[in-house]
This record gives sequence, structure tokens and C-alpha cells, in this order.
Amino acid sequence: SKSGMCYVTGEVSSPGSYPCGEGTTVLQLIALANGFTGKASRSSVRIVRMVENEKVILEDVELDTTKVIDNDVIVIPESFF
Repeated sequence: SKSGMCYVTGEVSSPGSYPCGEGTTVLQLIALANGFTGKASRSSVRIVRMVENEKVILEDVELDTTKVIDNDVIVIPESFF
């Protein structure tokens, strides 16, 4: 299983790039980024994924079951409530 790099941006403690291998979930990646900040909107996490050179945005992400792939960008927006 090859390991790639994924990116975590937005309301996490340590935004940046992290290794993501086969089977890595969104929640594991967020844990690598030291978790959500207090302002994070956990229900609005999105994945930006390149599919055949097109940018696709995955919404309604199940944090503990959705698997990430190489070069995914996990976006954790700020909660406004």
C-alpha cells in the first residue's frame, strides 16, 4: 500500500500536510492535525479531490468511515453558531 500526502486546512490545531495511506480516514487525518479547534464546524467538513484534473468537492463527509486518497485536501470550516 503506497502512502501519499494529504492536506488539512481550516479549523484544526495544526493545519498542514500529513501522510495518508490506504485506509486512512478523515478522522484519523484530523487527529494527525491535533484535532478540531473550538470553532470548527464538524458537520461541514469537506474534501477537495482532483478527479481526472477536475476539482471535485465532497460534502456530507462521514468523518470516521470516509477514506482519503493521495492529494486530498480536507477543509474544516469555521462554525458560525
